[in-house]
Order: sequence, then C-alpha cells, then structure tokens
Amino acid sequence: MEGFPMRKWSIKIFLLDEHGDETAANIFSSAEYLLHESFGDRARQVKNDPPFRISEEGWGEFEMRINLHTMDGGREHSFVHDLNFAQARYDIKHVVAFKKPTTSQITALRLSGPIPGEEIARKKTAGDETPMGSGGGVAPPAKKRKSGFGGKDKLESLERLAEEIKLIKDKDMYELIEIINDNKGDESQITNDLENGEFTVDLCTLPDKAIQLLQQYVEETLSR
Repeated sequence: MEGFPMRKWSIKIFLLDEHGDETAANIFSSAEYLLHESFGDRARQVKNDPPFRISEEGWGEFEMRINLHTMDGGREHSFVHDLNFAQARYDIKHVVAFKKPTTSQITALRLSGPIPGEEIARKKTAGDETPMGSGGGVAPPAKKRKSGFGGKDKLESLERLAEEIKLIKDKDMYELIEIINDNKGDESQITNDLENGEFTVDLCTLPDKAIQLLQQYVEETLSR
C-alpha cells in the first residue's frame, strides 16, 4: 500500500526442551497458516516439514490463526499469532497438552524432555514418596483402608508393589498411570501436575480392583 514500507517476515515453530532450548517439533505432521485475506491465494498455506517455516512479504500487521496437526492423526491444536513489526525478532510461547498420546507421539515428545510419569527416581524410606515422573511418586501405605483386605499382609503387599513399580521401564510408565486413572475411586488421593511433570498417588487409597490390575500389569511387565 502506498506510503507503507513492504516488510519481509517469516515464522518457524519449535518445541522447547526442559532447559528452554529449541528442538524440532516432530510431534506435528503439518502446520496450517491462515493469513489475512489480502494475501489472496496465499492466505492459506500448509507446511509439512519442521520447523514449518513460512516466509512472506507485506506492509501490515495482523493476527493469523495457526493450526498444528498432530502426527498419527491426533487432534488439531490451534492458536492465534500476532504478527507485528515492533521488534526485528520475537518469540511467543504456547502450551500444548496431549491427552492419551500414542506410543509414537510419546517417543516424539520424549525428544524435548521428560514426560510426566516416565522417569522414576528412588528413595530408600518406604514411607516416603517414590517419584514417578520428574517430581511425583507412589506413596506406600501408612494406614489401612476401610474396606478390602487389611492388616500386615496388605501393608507388605502394597510396599512390595511400590518397590516393584520403581523397576518399571520408562516406556511402560504411561500405561501404568493410565490404569491408575481409569480405576481410581472417589477417595483416591492422586495429584497430576502436568505443568511441573508430577504424578503422585497414595496406593492405600486406591480400590482393590485398581491394586489387582496394577499388580498384574507390573508382574507381566517385569517378566518380559
């Protein structure tokens, strides 16, 4: 437009790892950019390879919608990006959550850092929480449940289960957490802090069915 300088601009999309460094956004299969209608035939552009770079030239600032398509046909993640020329370069961060990611999606996400529920640390005291994820854990029982089997046998059984969970490999942790979430009860004490990568459960508050499924899964997984 007359009186306004033409500006070249470009956008690239990355994931940020646990240290805040850029890493390839391989979790996405494509990025769809919906530009201002003044771009005509170029108002909709799809990029299929990370970092999904788009380059254009124009005079005006505007808001565009960016649709990120997840690999394996996962759901679309959309957000609005404010294109402006106040700075020569600027970064904008968006938080994207993945609900029940597939195995390949988990593998892709793992490249950008720890996944909640995967990395297991160890603590010596049975009464302490055993970390599950980057900061959560399984709390061995310190009291008897009101229903189901109880007493010393149950306490020893759950303490043994807590110790065995520490041996589960990273790639199997997501399914274990899914078993807990799918079979928890109204009184189950579970903390799932996705932002900080923490998942904590008090085993003694889980229903007997959940404990039985966990024991079965852990036994089968460790015997592979």
